[in-house]
Parts: sequence; structure tokens; C-alpha cells
Amino acid sequence: MTDPLHAFPRSAVAPTLAGAFHLPTRVRFGRGVRAALGDAVAGRPCLIVTSEAGRERWLGNDELGPVLRGLDGPWLDGVPANPTADVLDALVARAREEGWREGCLVAIGGGSVLDAGKAIAAGLACQGERVAEVAGAPSWLDDRTVAPIVALPTTAGSGSEVTSVSVVWHRAPGGGPRQADDGPAKASLAHPSLFPEIALVDPALTDTLPHQQTLATGLDAMVQAAESLWHRQGSALTLPLALRAMTLVYRALPTALTQPDDKRARDALAEASLLAGVALSQTGTVACHALSYPLTDRYGISHGVACAFTLAPVMQHMLAADDGRLAALAHAMLGLDADPGTLPAALARFLSQLGVGAQVRAALGTREALLALLPEGVLPERAGKGLRDVGQADRERIVGAAWEDAERT
Repeated sequence: MTDPLHAFPRSAVAPTLAGAFHLPTRVRFGRGVRAALGDAVAGRPCLIVTSEAGRERWLGNDELGPVLRGLDGPWLDGVPANPTADVLDALVARAREEGWREGCLVAIGGGSVLDAGKAIAAGLACQGERVAEVAGAPSWLDDRTVAPIVALPTTAGSGSEVTSVSVVWHRAPGGGPRQADDGPAKASLAHPSLFPEIALVDPALTDTLPHQQTLATGLDAMVQAAESLWHRQGSALTLPLALRAMTLVYRALPTALTQPDDKRARDALAEASLLAGVALSQTGTVACHALSYPLTDRYGISHGVACAFTLAPVMQHMLAADDGRLAALAHAMLGLDADPGTLPAALARFLSQLGVGAQVRAALGTREALLALLPEGVLPERAGKGLRDVGQADRERIVGAAWEDAERT
């Protein structure tokens, strides 16, 4: 694998340090670091947030179970995938009913659980406001004390353990056609106080992930890295992280899917998720994410698969404005002699082999169903954040090309 730090061709425009970089989260990475949870909590009362089945699962973990049993605090073990604002409000109310007032919040799970932990911390800090209201006015947190968060990711994809963003759904995804006046499907609750205090990234916690979760979360990491890579705010601090993250997923994800016991592949995906999360925390997302939300909202397609569906044609769109960073990606991911113009086709083959287009086709059925979603995949604040703007005609061309790729699978 080419070292991303040295992947930029001599003819490229070198990335600069322009812009800001803020990452207050302390990170520990490696197999076995879950045993450091007790040290991270440091005797503080804690609120333990996890999924509906998480309490039983993690209490049964040989290394994590004894640590969890020694913690002082209640469990909120009812976080579903993609929790809605109403669900989060109910979890905040449960925490208050349990008598939890101060200490730290421990979030153990995938991206939905980690995001929920941040939203619950925000809701508890705001004393009465609903989570959706806080998402709409995050400045309410400016003068509030938000409980510090200790994050233990159990999937390799979201990178939420190193970001200050929590995705809040206004309605449960996969509910079919919506009415014109339904409003947006989701909101992003973002505030610097929501960066976790500590992230313990233990790849061993991902070893038993089933096939579909491994696929969806791995693709999530890849797309987050890609969107950070071609984001206009990418800098010399973020671009090497994004390059390495994309390359790691490209190399390791097929192995993790066909040989799920391969620990090196699991370690690589966990590292990619972490690096992509760090890069994304400094830039934000662009077109792939905006175009993905209706696929998840309407048809329940997993976030990573929905984002990856348009990755190759968005890459093609961004190539026309490449300042050297996509050439660097081609060198890192495909080899030193690779032409950046080959990236879209290489990604399309990669995604086809993983069945991404087939999943979307199975869910939607027709190209017309996909095109009908275009008005909902418009986020103007993101359309102009990439190397090239993404206008209406561009969106139509991108989703059309993605569907053509899917039909060839």
C-alpha cells in the first residue's frame, strides 16, 4: 500500500494547513483497549447507553463485562437503529426517572448508539427542551454543562466516536412514500461540547459483526473518507487521513466479508473508520450523503449502502476539478502508475462486486422510483462544499449513472 503521506504527485497542488482543526477527543486504539473503560470512567457516576440487546451482550464479554459490572450508574439499553427524536426524548426522560444527574455518559454500540448518546447528553443538559428543538438551535448548549461522553464503537464505519455530530431522525426510516408537507427526514445536532471526551476503539468488538453490518459500516467509512477528501475544507491535516481510510477499506472490506474471522481485516476497517471520522469531523459531507437520505428515509436502505450507491459517479464529477488530491488517491489506492481517471471505474467495479447496486435495485425496483426521490436529495448547504458544485442537472446525471451501474450487476 502506498503511504498516503507521500502519495501526492509532484505535479499536484500541495494541500495546505489553511483552516482550523479541533479534536478534543482522546483516542486509544487497539485490541484489548476496552479493558481501559474503568480508567476512562475514573470512578464517576455514569449513564450507560447501548442498544436493545446490548446490555446482555456486553455484560457477557470476557473483558468488558467485569468492568461494566463495576460501574456506578443506570443503563439505557433501548436504543434502536436510527432513533427518532421522540425515541431520544423518551430515553432522556428515562435517564431522569432513574435519578441520574451528573457524571459521565458511556455509549457502547454502533453509530446509532453513539449518536444517541450525544443527543441524550444534549437533552439532559437543556432541562426541558426536546431533542429536535436542540438540534434546531444547538447554541442553547453554549452555556450548558454537557456530560462528558466515553465512546466504545462496536462497528467499523460511523466514526461517531470522534465527531461532534448526532443524527436525529424525525421519523422512522423505511416508512414508504411521504406526504409533501412531511418536512425533512432528519437533522444534524452538532456542537463542540458533543465531542466525546474519550474514544476506546477496540477492533475486537467488531469481530462478530454479521455480513450486512460489516458491508454497510465499511462503506460508510469509505464514503466519509471520500467526501472529506474532495471537500473544499480538506487540508494537509485531513487529506492524508482520508486517503489512508479509503485505501484501507478498498483493501480490507472484501476480505472481511469473505473471511469474517480475519483479524487483520477487522483491524484495518476499525482504523479506517476512526481516521475517516477524524477527517470528516473537520470538513463535513457533500453530495453522496445528501443524495442518500431519501433512500434510507423512504426505503430503509442502510446508510452506508445508500451513500455508496452514488460514490463512483460523484467521483467522476469531482475529477474535473481535481487539484491533485484525487490523483493522490489513485496512487495510494490503485498504485503509483494509476491514472486518476480510472478511479470511477475501479470504484464502480468494487461496489458492484459487493452488491451495492443490487441492493438498491431490489429496494426501489425501477429507475423512475429513484428519479422521483431527487427533490428530496437536495441539501443546498452541502451542494457547494466539494471541489465542484452539484446542481440539479448534475444530480440527475449522477443518480442516472449510478442506476446504470446497478443495472450492469
